[in-house]
Amino acid sequence: MNMEATAATIPQYFLLQKRIQPPDKIALRQKEFGIWREFNWTESYEAARDIAMGLIALGVQRGDTICTIGDNDRQYLWAYIGLQAIGATQVGLFTDATPAEIAYIIQHSDATFVLAKDKLVTVRYHEPRAFETFPMRAEAADLKCNNGQSILIGLLEAIVDRL
Repeated sequence: MNMEATAATIPQYFLLQKRIQPPDKIALRQKEFGIWREFNWTESYEAARDIAMGLIALGVQRGDTICTIGDNDRQYLWAYIGLQAIGATQVGLFTDATPAEIAYIIQHSDATFVLAKDKLVTVRYHEPRAFETFPMRAEAADLKCNNGQSILIGLLEAIVDRL
């Protein structure tokens, strides 16, 4: 049986493509500062793997719920693949959601981790009572959801840097 017939998940299909595509074949392109950048299958696989391993190192486990908020860019694509690869569930937050809406979803989704860029800093600024504590750095915070479980907020860059 070939692997393509058994690739039932996005991470499995991504891994299949990494295996069958030439390592330097372009997997995706993204414009940065007006210049198109290209990322091959090897770079994309390594980025998704590093994010998955960083989440595991930070304590994320299979079955955990992870909220995500940020731009539609390569880091978030790789983060989605990485978090799915470790068996986590993703809950997307709209970037134009109000701080109160973001706080409500985080607190009611039983999230154990939040992947974010700048949006949650805005939540801290506008809704300080939405969370029990919120340090100045957005990469680590001790938030509580309804079940009293702590939520760790992380920047993608911080996850990769901790590897």
